[in-house]
Amino acid sequence: MRTIVFAQSEQSHIDALRRQFFAFISAEFQRLLACMSYSSSSIASSPQKGDLPVLSEGDKEGQSVKPDDLKLGGPPVRAWPKDPKTSVFRSGSRLNQAA
Repeated sequence: MRTIVFAQSEQSHIDALRRQFFAFISAEFQRLLACMSYSSSSIASSPQKGDLPVLSEGDKEGQSVKPDDLKLGGPPVRAWPKDPKTSVFRSGSRLNQAA
């Protein structure tokens, strides 16, 4: 195995590049963690007690489900839960959708 010897000025330059690289990786890792915490926010959370069902497709998409929308023997109606306080649709997971 060969050993590489650098001059003092080259070594300090390499050390500075190494510090910059690890600072960049650390900043990107923190940004990634922030994105991951956002995805687990109320959008991706499971339906909560008090959520309102809203239509997820069709002409009335985003409107609350009303009894007139549910026809006996008619096609299934798909809906997302909506937080009534923040008006956030919990559409982050397909498992939240109800038919």
